[in-house]
Amino acid sequence: MQDMGVISEHREYEYSVNPSFLTKFLKVMLFISIGTTVLLLISNFMQFELVSSGTITKSSADANDTRQHFLSILRLAIFIVTSITFLMWIYRANKNAQGFSSKTLEFTPGWAVGYFFIPVVSLYLPYRAMREIWRVSSAPDHWRTQPGSALLQWWWAVWLASNFSGFAAARFSMHIKSLADIQHATIASILSNCINILAYILALSVVVAISTKQRKLVDEGSGNSFDADGLATNN
Repeated sequence: MQDMGVISEHREYEYSVNPSFLTKFLKVMLFISIGTTVLLLISNFMQFELVSSGTITKSSADANDTRQHFLSILRLAIFIVTSITFLMWIYRANKNAQGFSSKTLEFTPGWAVGYFFIPVVSLYLPYRAMREIWRVSSAPDHWRTQPGSALLQWWWAVWLASNFSGFAAARFSMHIKSLADIQHATIASILSNCINILAYILALSVVVAISTKQRKLVDEGSGNSFDADGLATNN
């Protein structure tokens, strides 16, 4: 009698929605976000040095304000585009995970995105949705027994820290009445930007890790190999 315990079933996995272009675009936007935040961080240091010098002329103050406003608006625009792209990527990653697994997932694609916008639960449920995507992408048929990821934990912790630090920096900038207040606000902005840079780097790492896991499933099932952007090349 054949031992049923040694029987393994080969499954072929396919993308429900091919994420290749979106993943590539998201990675580009994350790199741009990192670069823009670094520029704003440098600008903040320049502002702190100007305020600390004790000698501020009208021309230097105007130049500083123009530079800061331009970089702030630029970063905001890039942040909006990157955030929308990231949420679209989460939706597609979850949808693909739904197709990979033969078992029902706890989070639907819509709620994997929607929980980001609901107060209180947004502090934890989006992380759980991402953890589920990670587990399914690692082992679609046995994902419930898969361990979590330290990378995901760090990404989520730093993401929360970036939100809180950004809120604190905004509060400092709204109560400026003296040069000392400008210094304090600038320091808060510097710390916030440092955390933001780390958050972007970790987000990029998460995107690369999950997309690589899902691409590997499709690759092994189809017999194709994939390039760095997830585009199939027939063997």
